[in-house]
Amino acid sequence: METRNQETGSMKEMEHKLDIRELVDKYLRHFWWFIVSVILSLSFAYLYIHYKVPVYESTATVLIERNDLSSGSAELSMLKDVGLTNEGSVLEDEIELFKSRTLMEKVVSDLRLNWRYENLGTKTGFVRSELFDDNPIDVSPVHSDSAFLEGNLIFEVEISSKSTFQIKDALGVKNGFHWFGGVLSTKFGEISIKKTGRFDKLWIGKTIRVTLTPFNKAVSRVQQSFSVSLASKEANLIVLRIRGNERYKNNVILNRLIAEHEENTILKKNEIVRNTTDFINDRMKYIASELSDVEMEGEKYKSQYHLIDVTSDAASYLEKESDIEKQVIDKTIEKNIVDFMIDFLDKEDGFDHLLPTNLGLEDVSIIEMTNQYNKLVLERNQLASVSGAKNPGIARLESQLSNMRSSLELSLRNLNRSLDFKLNKLKSEEGLYQSKIQDIPKYEREYRDILRQQQIKETLYLFLLQKREENEISLAATVDNMQVVDKAFSSEEPISPKPKVIFLASFFIGLLFPILIIYLIDLLNRKVKNRLDIEKFGLNVLAELPEFKDKEEAIVLNKPHSAIAESFRALRAGLSFILPLEKASGGNVISITSTLGAEGKTFTSINLAYIYAAIGKKVLLLGMDLRKPRLGDYLNLESKVGLSNYLSNSEIDWKSMISVVERNGHEVSVINSGSIPPNPSELLMSGRLKELLEMLRLEYDVIILDNAPIGLVADAMITNDLCDVTLFLVRVNLLDRRMLNLVTQLNKEGKLKRLYIVLNSAKQIKGGYYYTYYEEETSKKSFFQRLRRK
Repeated sequence: METRNQETGSMKEMEHKLDIRELVDKYLRHFWWFIVSVILSLSFAYLYIHYKVPVYESTATVLIERNDLSSGSAELSMLKDVGLTNEGSVLEDEIELFKSRTLMEKVVSDLRLNWRYENLGTKTGFVRSELFDDNPIDVSPVHSDSAFLEGNLIFEVEISSKSTFQIKDALGVKNGFHWFGGVLSTKFGEISIKKTGRFDKLWIGKTIRVTLTPFNKAVSRVQQSFSVSLASKEANLIVLRIRGNERYKNNVILNRLIAEHEENTILKKNEIVRNTTDFINDRMKYIASELSDVEMEGEKYKSQYHLIDVTSDAASYLEKESDIEKQVIDKTIEKNIVDFMIDFLDKEDGFDHLLPTNLGLEDVSIIEMTNQYNKLVLERNQLASVSGAKNPGIARLESQLSNMRSSLELSLRNLNRSLDFKLNKLKSEEGLYQSKIQDIPKYEREYRDILRQQQIKETLYLFLLQKREENEISLAATVDNMQVVDKAFSSEEPISPKPKVIFLASFFIGLLFPILIIYLIDLLNRKVKNRLDIEKFGLNVLAELPEFKDKEEAIVLNKPHSAIAESFRALRAGLSFILPLEKASGGNVISITSTLGAEGKTFTSINLAYIYAAIGKKVLLLGMDLRKPRLGDYLNLESKVGLSNYLSNSEIDWKSMISVVERNGHEVSVINSGSIPPNPSELLMSGRLKELLEMLRLEYDVIILDNAPIGLVADAMITNDLCDVTLFLVRVNLLDRRMLNLVTQLNKEGKLKRLYIVLNSAKQIKGGYYYTYYEEETSKKSFFQRLRRK
């Protein structure tokens, strides 16, 4: 049992090796296809690399400095804990700002990226390079509102001399000479073509292609080539990348983009300072008016009561009262500022206005909350200008602003109540001291009230003046929170095309394309290709007959050392294991048939007969195809009397029908099919055919029946009981594999006795041993033929 299992495993392994070898041979058979495909693929790759304009990538790195909230007050820390502030969104906001269309439009407009100048090749006009900073001419519309900027034009400027040029339209038609600096009228408006500082005599005779792209399309194109990403999750670094055909142009765009972003950021920050200064100026105008009124009131009071100098008899009480008055003044000033802030918040009900800062409030939490509120307002206004009011990020920021505004109003009102309490306490103490100075004249007390109001207004005015100066200094010292780490830089090697990758890919494509073609041909081909297609249906292949092209091989004995002659010897050897050499009933009867016509039945019958005759056998070849006989034509038989005549006329002697055909010293007896009868099936079913074959068995060693195709008529099945073995011809690339189901069914039902398949026109035999063995004697093989043998 173990030995049998080992044998089974060895057979499976051998079959697997044969399948792989067959698969390899199927593709090596078309070896030249692979060579031609690889050469063509590599040629196309070379042309692509040669004519493709290279693409370069430039990168720049910037550092974003975050303003952390950890140093703020308890209220801000609480807002941070509940998620109302988001310090992690700073980098994301900066990335979106860099990618914003508004910023890119400014860069495209400043650098005129919707204009493109290209130097056409002098030989082919195909290869060209872009002229970005070194173009010798400049094309511009005469009027800034010209429709020329919205056009999509391509035209060529041929420089004729130092002062003239010619314009070719899209069809290459020239329209005369023009002067540099002149005005040209086009259907889109008037333009002017001027020389730049790069112009010299070397440009004379050359052609420059000018391409005008619509502004919005140019912006979209630059945006598509531009990308922004974080350098890493931990670092506050942003990497800017852009791809284009010119390295210098890429670097200029990136550097300009960074500069525009820096300028916008500084402008936004200065907006807070300007709003604070405007607020201080407004308050100073109001306080200056009040101060003027108080001073006028003091003057009128003195004039009315003829007061020049008033002294106090209670100097000690007045000194203490003076200290309290100072505190009252300070608290009153602070309360006025708080009232100003509350009044400002009540009037400004939107989220797009900044709050005044640096007003001198002592409460640190209110100062920090005011600064954070202004920062969120800037982020909200900036996002609204980029993406519109419906952006979900604006709703998030407005929610944060609403919560922070409520907290700020609550803190201001709490502070206001605290100041009222302190002022009331101070005034109560002041009343105690005033009651002790009853001797102070009424006029003195009333005048001191006027002076106190004047002092409050003067102090507040000076305080606001100081804050305005501080804001002006802050405005002059404003810096961006972005630092350029690496300016734009481009490597010398282009990112596209990459010759090594393209050549490697082209090589594999060149190999893959023939494989795909051969696979598709094989997949769509339903014809029988080799013996494996037959063995899959459980049929036995007795022999394989190679395809022949030499007409002399039609009779194999004409070339006894040919491959086809050897294949018939193999067929004869195979039959020797099936049929006994001698038997009591006489000679062996071999029936040869097929599914369709033109599969080589007659050819096989004739050559098998001569192969048997070559070993001294007495052979008779009987034409059994009564419907479309070809045996007589194949052997050039003169006798027209044959089997059909014998079966229909009992007076004809079978020996009179025999024709002896000799080839290369070997004779074969032949009985032709005869005249085409109207009822061939009925004639074959008559008893005379059986009697004829019994007589022929006694006279001949081998009788070969050249039958009709089994797939078209049933004649071959009629003679099934009269033969010893059936050779079923299957021709490569002729018979549909689905027709083998019919052959399998006939074999299982026993309608064809001892059925064996003979594969005709088998091309794989060409690589077989005996073919090579005999052919080496007559011709020398090439290198590729020897390679295919391996």
